[in-house]
Amino acid sequence: SGLTYIDLSNFDTSSVTNMGMMFAVCESLISIDVSMFNTSNVLYMRSMFNRCKTLISIDISRFDTSKVTSMALLFYNCKNLTTINFGNINTSCVEDMQKMFYLCGNIKSMDISKFDTSKVTNISFMFYYCTNLESVNFGNINTSSLMDIKYLFLHCHNLKSLDLSNFDTSSVTDMRNTFFHCYKLKSIIFSNKFNTSNVVTTFSMFSHCKELISLDLSNFDVSKVTSMDYMFNNCYSLKFLNLSNFAPSNITSMYKTFRNCIGLIYLNLKSFETNNKTNISETLILVPNNVKFCIENEATQNYLLKNGKFSNCSDICFSDNIKIDILNNICIESCISMGYNYEYNNICYDACPENTFTSIDNPNICYDKTPEGYYFDANGSNFKKCFSSCKYCYGPGIESNHNCIECSLGKIFLNDSNQHTDRKSTRLNSSHGY
Repeated sequence: SGLTYIDLSNFDTSSVTNMGMMFAVCESLISIDVSMFNTSNVLYMRSMFNRCKTLISIDISRFDTSKVTSMALLFYNCKNLTTINFGNINTSCVEDMQKMFYLCGNIKSMDISKFDTSKVTNISFMFYYCTNLESVNFGNINTSSLMDIKYLFLHCHNLKSLDLSNFDTSSVTDMRNTFFHCYKLKSIIFSNKFNTSNVVTTFSMFSHCKELISLDLSNFDVSKVTSMDYMFNNCYSLKFLNLSNFAPSNITSMYKTFRNCIGLIYLNLKSFETNNKTNISETLILVPNNVKFCIENEATQNYLLKNGKFSNCSDICFSDNIKIDILNNICIESCISMGYNYEYNNICYDACPENTFTSIDNPNICYDKTPEGYYFDANGSNFKKCFSSCKYCYGPGIESNHNCIECSLGKIFLNDSNQHTDRKSTRLNSSHGY
């Protein structure tokens, strides 16, 4: 463990199949040059750099990892690591990435958009205690084989936003503590791909996400979930929570699900139902008194009043366009009509929140991700429309060059490719009807 430097220049690794724990517990290793390693036959890299606590940067961009099946614990507890150069690393055969960056507390940003994760089944604990991590770029990540994401971002204290719109979680069974203690997390982008139909536990999933203001989980299927204990525990800033399609018919425990959600104004549980093992009344005791609580109970829509009794629910409670006036703690139908200039994630604002922008066509809506059919104009600090045939683009389109990155539905690139490869391949010609 006292080793500070290794000369690997004469290592012939062309026949090596297992590099697991190769540098494990080299706690004093300051730098390492593995650029000359031939890894073309390597199958296992599990814990390869485990507990290299003094390493600051590493370059594995020349690794041939086309046969590697396990990268679990690869950089486990490399607590001083700030930079990893992956290059175009091939992860097409990797099945296990659990705890890959576990306790890498000094890394501030991570770009794994080029990872091929189509065979990966486990990414649990992947960013566990990456306390300084501020952003992760997943790009168009393929997670169709994924089964376990528990503790994925646990104690990522400095994460501010997450785009999980390409996460396919249709085979995932365990989501406990996924975002636990993400103190500064303000927004999470989900899509219909974030399928929870096989999930059995969401224990503490969003617990201690203290700066989350709005969550729309209306697409979540929780029919197999048995435990929702502490799911939204200590989400102090949460104002808007849409669980309108929650129907947890197999639930057995909802202990302190909404504990300390003291800022809640709106909670929609329109489709909520439980089996006779769960006392919904005991769960609702912890819901703040100011919440307009919507629930469908024996075909009667109700909300919880301050006195704890149920009364008829107003129609606005189930409106698809409901907005939250956080100054007056009320549900409203329009931010503009109440004197606000903008809305973001169903919350009314006088100015767009940090790192969100408006579009030319929707100047009162704040976006944290480029809307479909738009591109970001840095000069105007807003989103502008792409050429009509582009789903996404990187600039304004003209007849000779539409600047397309991805075509809209039913359109194809003129180079006979239905996916972009580089900017030259995205030139479209409107005279051909594309």
